[in-house]
Order: sequence, then structure tokens, then C-alpha cells
Amino acid sequence: MTGSDDKPDDGDDTAEGGEAKIEDTPTEDTSVLEDDADGTPIPPAIVERMGPGLGRRAAGLLAAALGLIGCLLSFALLATSLRLIFVASDVADTAAEPLSAAVERLDTRIDQADDLIDTDGVSGTDYSELQARADGLVDITQAADRAYAAIDDHVIYRWLPVDKDDLGRRLERFSTGAEAVSAAVASGNQLSASAAVRAGDRVNEMQTEVSSVDDVIESTVNSLTNWIRLTGLAGLVASLWSLWAQIALMKRGWRGVKGEAA
Repeated sequence: MTGSDDKPDDGDDTAEGGEAKIEDTPTEDTSVLEDDADGTPIPPAIVERMGPGLGRRAAGLLAAALGLIGCLLSFALLATSLRLIFVASDVADTAAEPLSAAVERLDTRIDQADDLIDTDGVSGTDYSELQARADGLVDITQAADRAYAAIDDHVIYRWLPVDKDDLGRRLERFSTGAEAVSAAVASGNQLSASAAVRAGDRVNEMQTEVSSVDDVIESTVNSLTNWIRLTGLAGLVASLWSLWAQIALMKRGWRGVKGEAA
């Protein structure tokens, strides 16, 4: 027996050759995603909680605000387009109402002038009254021209491809006829037989013209109604497309504000 005590083997603390055995131990991930002001590494968890940068938030907020404004404008366009579709007929009738009223008065004045013209000549009180009727014809044709110009020069109606040429030509012939009758009775105290015949021919031409002008006005009003409705329908489609685009922009901006991926 030896004097040394037998000690239990606690395990191989050394590897073969007498070298210390190094065991693998888990280490904490200290990868640096970004540093603070003094260079100290900021753990990834804190970086994640910090969210997106100020520039990204500002851009997202701007996009969300623009999307909201765009949505409001799209709703306004949507409401206007729907109104145009449903009230197109009333809008067209209102636009043509002054013209229809002027043509109706013109029809009455033409008949009154025709009753006063005698092919044998006009004199005395009939002549004075004929002068007043002739002046009234000119005034009414000018009112009809203004009513037509209000439609033709309207900021919206003038861009619509409405066929107004026939109506414009007829109104122009009314003006020419009324001025011719007025010029024939403008001076003197009677109308000779030959002058009365010429004036009567002018009045008869106007009577023939005015009997069909109502149909032309109605056709123009119908065309205007259809084009107003088509314009409203186009505006409706545009407003829906714009609304969809603005909602998408607003959502994208809000995701940017919250730091979510676009």
C-alpha cells in the first residue's frame, strides 16, 4: 500500500496531453444595429421599439393627410356627378327657358304685325301701330339672340358637342326679317302698296320659320340633356377611381406613420 490517499476521479478536467478542455457556452447576441450618441451599442430589442425614423413618419403623415383631402374632394365630385345625372333634364330646360319664352313672344308679335299689313298699303293709326309692332319684333329677336348666346357661351355647355347650329341659323333669320320690317316702316306716315308687299313677304317667312323653331329648340334641349347626363356619368366614374386611389394613399401613409412595411 502507498501512503497517498485514493481520491475519486472528478472527471476528466483536462484533455489528453494535459491541455485544458474548453466547453462551448451560449453567448448573448450583442450585434450592434445602431449606436447611441456615446458609441454604446443599443440592443436590437430597443431599436425595434424605437420605431421608424422621423423622416419616414413625416412622409407617412403627409401621405395620409393628402389621401384624406383627396377623399373629401372625390366625395364632392361624386355628389356633383350624381346630381347632374338626376337633374340633367331640369338643367337643360332651365337653360332653354328664356329662349323658349322669347320665341313664344316672337310668334305673337309676328301674327300681330301680319294682321296690320295690307297689300294695298298701310296708313293712319294702323301704320303707327305697325311701327310699334316692328320695333317690338326687333327687341324680341335681340332677346332671343341673348338667350341663345347664354347657352352657346356657357362655361360648361359650350364644351358639350350639342348641335345648336340649326337653331342659331333660324334665330339669325328672325333678326334679319325683323330688321327689314322695322326699316320699311321706320319713316314716313304710310306704307305704300309695293313696300307693304315686301314687308308682308318678310313677315310670312318669319311665320313659316317660327312654326318649326319650337321643334328645333326641343331637339336642342334633348341633346343638351343627354350630354349633361353623359358628363355626369363620366364624373361619377372618375370620382370612384379617385376615391379608391386616395384611400390607398391614405392607408399607405398611415402604415408609414406606424412603422409598418409598405
